[in-house]
Amino acid sequence: MSLLCLNLAKMLEDGHVAAAPLADRKTFENTIACAKKNKLNVLLERTMTPSDHDAAQYKDFVNENRSVALTNSRILHLIHKTHLTLESAGINHVFYKGPLQQKILYGDFFSKKSVDADLLVARKDFSRAREVLVAAGFSVPAECHRLWWRIFLGEQHLFREGSAPHSVDLHHRLQQPGSPAPRHIDRFMSDSVKVNLGSLNIPTPNIKYIVLISAMNLVKAIYNRQPGGSYAMDLLTALRRMTPHEIKAVRDEAQSQGLNNTVRFSSRLSALVFGVADLFSTAPLTFPFDEDQMSALLLSPETATDHMPRRRVMLSYLSDHPISDFPRETLRWLASETARITPWF
Repeated sequence: MSLLCLNLAKMLEDGHVAAAPLADRKTFENTIACAKKNKLNVLLERTMTPSDHDAAQYKDFVNENRSVALTNSRILHLIHKTHLTLESAGINHVFYKGPLQQKILYGDFFSKKSVDADLLVARKDFSRAREVLVAAGFSVPAECHRLWWRIFLGEQHLFREGSAPHSVDLHHRLQQPGSPAPRHIDRFMSDSVKVNLGSLNIPTPNIKYIVLISAMNLVKAIYNRQPGGSYAMDLLTALRRMTPHEIKAVRDEAQSQGLNNTVRFSSRLSALVFGVADLFSTAPLTFPFDEDQMSALLLSPETATDHMPRRRVMLSYLSDHPISDFPRETLRWLASETARITPWF
């Protein structure tokens, strides 16, 4: 993990650290395994030195990375079709994460493997958006018709014939129950960036909201015991694309959205693990877990099972206003869990 972070830190802060050779075979294997499960393998390849190219596993590693371009091209095709359908219906929307965000952060559509196309609409447009997409040839799995999916997760997976396993994930929420959620979701669709895709200009959240979305997804990954290095890299990269004035605007928006602690935690954890400066905040911050477990919690959570913070501890820690936020999100999570385990709900 240390070599992965050391190499990617070079990409984040050129001159701050020197990229290290991947050394022996075992180190190489461990580094690329960690990179792959965190969807950082393509970015890792871009940091490798000429001496790494002589490693026996390098050719297989590079060939596997080439498949990212094919996969993301399929996602872009889904985005193209979905955007045309919703635009024709006059439904305001933005695509977030995925290849479009990669274009903004890394300069191309193929920096990290995507598996679906995430799409945000206003809650009032959610049902209609699903209807027009189904009319355009998409289908919704039976499981997604449950209230747990539609109400508590605020999400629907839509597939086109031949698109599986890739889907369009339609959202009217941006965070799972049990974590601080943004108070003004519609603002994530305001002042969107238009990313050129062929003859189309596809709307995606601007870089201020990329920071917030990356932070929320990092927290979600920790809650779900999933590797979160991809979100950490996005968050750190986004902050480095911003001026001090723009970063202040992120702080103000995080405060307004009730996500200040979420972003502070995610930014500091990411910066410490990758060994770079925390551009969001320099204020002291104590974590709700042992700091020697930071890297494992973020990059290899399966190795840190005994050290994972409990959900209620994390919720209390992340709540900007614990007196109101903690009970509200706790009740939402309990209601969500009841719906999740009730087949008819």
